[in-house]
Amino acid sequence: MPSKPVPKIEFVSDEIAETLEKAGLWRRAAARWLVVFDEHLSPGERVWISERRNKCLRQAARPPMLLDNFGDVRRAVDATQRKMGIDKPGGKAFRLV
Repeated sequence: MPSKPVPKIEFVSDEIAETLEKAGLWRRAAARWLVVFDEHLSPGERVWISERRNKCLRQAARPPMLLDNFGDVRRAVDATQRKMGIDKPGGKAFRLV
């Protein structure tokens, strides 16, 4: 089977998109690259623009959220209570009865 010819990649410059990238506004830059994509007909330019847009979208991806189980806080509280001498089992230091 004959394979599709690979288009020659051509550099495209857009001042607005590049300014947004420098400012770290990755989603806005990706949206701007999409507008630029619509304005260009050359397959090589479109390949370059889509790669640049994908780069912006990868930069915009948020890191996975870490679930906090408050283990560090619990250890700090226990250490502080030990230093203060109020580390009684079952919270007896805070009960009047």
